[in-house]
Amino acid sequence: MIVHSPIVGCFAANKPTRDFADDHSNRFSNQLYGAPGENLQLHFEVTNYREQAVRFNFGASGELKFLTGINPAAQTVGSGQTVNVIVSLTIPSNAQPGLRDTITFTAYGNGNEQISLSAYVYVVNSASPTDTWPPELRHTFQGTCLGRTGDDCAQHTWSTTIVARDAISGLLRLSSTPIGVMYGNDFVSGTRQEVVALYQATCCAPRVVINAVDAYGNANSYTIDISGYLSDAAIAAIVLGVLLGIALIILLVASIVWCVRKRKESRELPSYNTSRN
Repeated sequence: MIVHSPIVGCFAANKPTRDFADDHSNRFSNQLYGAPGENLQLHFEVTNYREQAVRFNFGASGELKFLTGINPAAQTVGSGQTVNVIVSLTIPSNAQPGLRDTITFTAYGNGNEQISLSAYVYVVNSASPTDTWPPELRHTFQGTCLGRTGDDCAQHTWSTTIVARDAISGLLRLSSTPIGVMYGNDFVSGTRQEVVALYQATCCAPRVVINAVDAYGNANSYTIDISGYLSDAAIAAIVLGVLLGIALIILLVASIVWCVRKRKESRELPSYNTSRN
């Protein structure tokens, strides 16, 4: 199964890392921030990727007792189907702005299978400023696809490490097109810290679009293309080759100049004829 949410991403139950799916941030209201006395809803989607239907039980927990309910509490999900689970919260009227609760949603499948996903809920005052800046994104490459995009492209792989951060409202969601960007189990939606993710593909697909959304809905779409990328080692080798080529040209020119001068000097030397009486 895969659990995902428009406000807390998604992850695969059968993998040690989480796989973000499509960005659903506009499908449901975005409520990681609330004022004292306000009611909030967190939407989680549970997708069954097994070949048979699975009966799921759903639960949620929090640190500050903001939780008021979960709907549905259980449901049978058919193969390939998705169910939307709503976790309801009420921020107490006496809650102090600046508090942060950690809400953990858990889906329980067959047997002992279970998987959890967490989100931060922040208490703010009604006059809290709105974040207008999108999340920051940067990346580094591992590997290269230069000269490897031909018929044998499936035999070559590349990867990229993505670092995302939104220091103001917190990172809501990170996704990729094509799907496949992975991140660690310690991710909490709404975090203001850096989130490190990994994307890997064959050289048949040298391009990926990374989408990052923050808790206020600001989005950053970031295209990564390795098709023309050269690694540091390759660049160093090219630079070294160019320098060696220049050195050889200089040496060749110097040799030609030396030879020309030697011939000129030999032609200009005086000749003496000696004879005996």
